[in-house]
Amino acid sequence: MAEEHELDSYVIRLDEMVETLESENKRLRAFAAAVMAIAWECGDLDGGAAQDLALQHGVIVEVPFDPKKHHGIGAEDVEPGDPWYVLAWSEKAR
Repeated sequence: MAEEHELDSYVIRLDEMVETLESENKRLRAFAAAVMAIAWECGDLDGGAAQDLALQHGVIVEVPFDPKKHHGIGAEDVEPGDPWYVLAWSEKAR
């Protein structure tokens, strides 16, 4: 019985992981398609436009800035609690 319960738990965890990966893959594909649509239209994609597309497609998420967790370009100009963007699958998004 215990082995069967462990196996069931393992299968449930695997199903959850597959669902997460499928969701991430779908968002990344939509983001890539949007980027390529701009490129194929002979357009330029600047950082702001890339960030907007990434946010729109769930590749990045907005979180409150926490100087203990968030570092990088621009971090010195942000106050705790201000909007900050991180990759959706990042530990910093949680």
